[in-house]
Amino acid sequence: VSQSRYNRLKGIQDKEVTLKDKIEKLVGGLRSAMSYTGAHNVLQYQSKVVLQRVSNATLKENVAHFKEE
Repeated sequence: VSQSRYNRLKGIQDKEVTLKDKIEKLVGGLRSAMSYTGAHNVLQYQSKVVLQRVSNATLKENVAHFKEE
C-alpha cells in the first residue's frame, strides 16, 4: 500500500481539505447509499431507507484493516 493511500485510508490528510472536497465526499456517500436502496432520487431514498443503530465495536470492525509492511 502506498504511503499516500495509507494516509487517506487512515484519515491522515496530505493537504488542506476544502469545503468543496467535503461536500463532494458527502454527495458521493449519499449517491452510494441511494444506489444500495435502489432509489433514483432523495424522496425515494427517504421512503426506502431503514436506519439501524450500531455499537462502537461494529464501527471499529467496519473499517479497512491493514497489514503493516
